[in-house]
Amino acid sequence: MSTSKLVYHFTDSRLFSTFLATLPRAALLEPLRNDDLLRNRYFKGYRLTDKFPDRSALERLFEKEILVHENHSLITPLCVHWLEAHRDLFDAALHNLAVPPGNPRDHDQWLRAVHVALANGGHIETAATLAAALAKQHAADDIAILVSELR
Repeated sequence: MSTSKLVYHFTDSRLFSTFLATLPRAALLEPLRNDDLLRNRYFKGYRLTDKFPDRSALERLFEKEILVHENHSLITPLCVHWLEAHRDLFDAALHNLAVPPGNPRDHDQWLRAVHVALANGGHIETAATLAAALAKQHAADDIAILVSELR
């Protein structure tokens, strides 16, 4: 997957920062704890603790891994954690698209239904209608990230 195929909030630095800022620290450390090569590329010889690495170092790591090294295996777990942290927005979006409620971790099921709903109503038109409906109760950046994830 080339950078041009990435979801928009990974290529927009402000949205990417907003996206990462809302993720729990444990979600950011999880890929490092599960992948020795990744951890050693950035923090060789260091122990991961409650304070190390700091959030800014983690943010730089994910930006470099995803955008420069094209390590796209990090994308799905981060997106799932973001959707879980924004469950009310996720549920409202599925409801608005007439898609049955879903678990963010079961993305193969609900994402297919979302794509059908977007295609049936026209992608741009449906996304605009969805954003307008969600704007009454949710932040614009969160809506932009969500719509980006549904693509």
